[in-house]
Amino acid sequence: MTGLPDEVQQALHSLRAGEWTRAREHVELALERVTDPALLARLHGWHAQTLFELGDLLPARTAVQQALLAARQLDGEQPLGPLKTLHGRITGGLAAESAARQHKATAVALAERPLEDLLSQAGGPTARANVYLARADALVDVGRLSEVPGLVAAGLQEAPSDAVRERVLLRLAHLRLRPPEANNILLEALQIAQDADSHTLVGAVAKTARDLGLALPEHTF
Repeated sequence: MTGLPDEVQQALHSLRAGEWTRAREHVELALERVTDPALLARLHGWHAQTLFELGDLLPARTAVQQALLAARQLDGEQPLGPLKTLHGRITGGLAAESAARQHKATAVALAERPLEDLLSQAGGPTARANVYLARADALVDVGRLSEVPGLVAAGLQEAPSDAVRERVLLRLAHLRLRPPEANNILLEALQIAQDADSHTLVGAVAKTARDLGLALPEHTF
């Protein structure tokens, strides 16, 4: 773009270079000085993009809403598609943040409850194995890692042979600690899932392997 104010050109240059902090600074300066409605609409969109890339999602949502409002007032002079896409990404990011906070709160609450209380509410071996599984995952989430191997061992001892889900997921919970025997544990989990012909559990094993950088045997699927 030519003929633009210096601060707008600097903002555009930083955006194209992926220099998000510098781009935000230039955009915010430009927003204070620019009065042209079409350019203001574009600047609000740029502002939303820089905030999104920097992880400031609440201000990013406000900025993209301002951009959409400004663009709609131009009667079609500026396409709304890219702004709507950005709005969706920001909304999705906020939803993910909210889900992560809720997950952490649930993990903290579960980690703080006495294990005996949790087990007392379990109705049988599979249910008790599920308690150990949930507790192990919660303790990983809150950083109490030293207690996890014992919980996994107890859960595996409780789990009957037909509790395939629990037998696989307890091993995957153990893998979250990245133990030295990780490859063996991974292969055990994979074998159990394949023997049960459970595509869901095989997928869970594969995802864990990818997340941890572990190699699965060829022709797993």
